Amino acid sequence: MPRGPIVTMILAVDHIRGVTTLTSPPAETGVLVGQQNVPLTIEPMTNRRKPVPPGLRAGRKSPRQKLRLTIGSREFSSNVKSWEDSVDTKLEKQLAEITVELLVSGETSYRANALAGHEWWLQRRLSLKRKSVAQGGV
Repeated sequence: MPRGPIVTMILAVDHIRGVTTLTSPPAETGVLVGQQNVPLTIEPMTNRRKPVPPGLRAGRKSPRQKLRLTIGSREFSSNVKSWEDSVDTKLEKQLAEITVELLVSGETSYRANALAGHEWWLQRRLSLKRKSVAQGGV
């Protein structure tokens, strides 16, 4: 798989102080924005054409493999965003938009986790207060 788009995006995110983490297999990666991991998947798109027999391939230029880049976890499909190679636009031409979406996803995740943590703490505090009152405390 071509690594050019990945390297370009990593450099862009690193420039904005994000941290990238590469895992194996290489198609799976993530970007750490602040303390939030933003999952990222790069995978080849399936070819819907019938395969050409090996004898007829001679002299033909093999078509460029099309890629799909997805931001977000498949577990939380409501927040998944994808870009793919098309006849009009290559994935590499969409890297600015992809990088912005990576950073926005990280910030959104951070804020949601901070809010959930704050709500948990408020519930815990209320629970402790009720328990204290039930035991005759203040």
